[in-house]
Amino acid sequence: MSKKWQLKAELSALRGQLQALFENSPDLMFFIDTEGHVTEFDTAAGPILRYTKDQLQEMQYVDLFVEGERAGVQERFAQVMQGRAEQFETRLTDVDGVPHIFEVMAIPTREGGQIVGAFGVARDISQRKAVEHQLQESEQRYRALFEGNIDAVQTYDLEGKFVALNRATEELIGYSAEELIGQ
Repeated sequence: MSKKWQLKAELSALRGQLQALFENSPDLMFFIDTEGHVTEFDTAAGPILRYTKDQLQEMQYVDLFVEGERAGVQERFAQVMQGRAEQFETRLTDVDGVPHIFEVMAIPTREGGQIVGAFGVARDISQRKAVEHQLQESEQRYRALFEGNIDAVQTYDLEGKFVALNRATEELIGYSAEELIGQ
């Protein structure tokens, strides 16, 4: 096999691998040119953002972001165009304008040593953020009930040692939390 045919075969295999990655990744993958146009967007964009490929190709990447976050995203894009990888959280809007929280990783793409755009992966973390928010609210309610309780409240580990105690406990027994924790 000639060197030319071998290179064509390798290039074809790489294209097939890239296409499979684009078609099967649960994350959004995209290419953006130096002017900010979306040149490629994977099929995961369909169920999440619900834009068609034609709609995406008519847009600039910045149009996908929540308006208040566009300036920050443009600054990060400028950093990528200068050769630096960027990772950040931001909100993208779906076709109806509903925001979704994404974790984005963008890296510069090069041809012949020159930066010609950016490749990025965006993971929808909206559900994770909602759960984290609920957990924080639950923690705040627990702390308010524990610390603000007029009754003495303590928690112990499996060996019966103090893990936490509230102010009412300190006042009742005359020892501070620092003195009792671990005892």
